[in-house]
Amino acid sequence: MVAFAYVSLCRSVPLVLVVFWFYFMVPLVIGRPVGQFFSVLISFVLFEAAYFSGTMRAGIQSVPRGRLSAALSTGLTLRQSFQYIVLREEDGADSFDPVHYPFSGHLGCISRRAK
Repeated sequence: MVAFAYVSLCRSVPLVLVVFWFYFMVPLVIGRPVGQFFSVLISFVLFEAAYFSGTMRAGIQSVPRGRLSAALSTGLTLRQSFQYIVLREEDGADSFDPVHYPFSGHLGCISRRAK
């Protein structure tokens, strides 16, 4: 529930506002100033992590439930099912492509904004 609230908040707020909040609010909370570079870096990492986690969640949810059920019925643990079945892309079915395409598009947007 906390992760859902974090992702929802970060996806609904512009990056400039997150940087502003981090630069001015964190020194009030911790009692000492944070440098300009570190405030921008940490706020950017937290902001982008929210976007990437949302993309990852959507990609995992796009995998059919039957694939996970079949893996669990063969005796694999939940971790092994995700590691060897759900998150695999080398099996020929390209089950993880729903995550790769949005990641590459988002990374392209980030690199264009950085110039």
